[in-house]
Amino acid sequence: ILVTLDLDYLGDPLLGLWTIAAVTGARESELLGLTWDDVNLDAGTLTIRPNAIRDVKTARSRRTLGLDGDAVAALTAHQDRQTFHSKKLIDAN
Repeated sequence: ILVTLDLDYLGDPLLGLWTIAAVTGARESELLGLTWDDVNLDAGTLTIRPNAIRDVKTARSRRTLGLDGDAVAALTAHQDRQTFHSKKLIDAN
């Protein structure tokens, strides 16, 4: 039996991260080094590439992964929250 826990109602600010970790199986360093430039929500893809944070071990580590609908929804909600909070900070100044 597969049990699904809907963490969105808990307001977990890292729900997008937990979702793509579960869906992609990416390494911790790969996940922590992601930027929005690595995500294509329209295509439903996530690209793992080397940067200052992650040490991509092999050429095969450089890859584009498909995201399921739940992952795209979680990342879209995360991006919307970031935009909302950024605008809130700008308006406060």
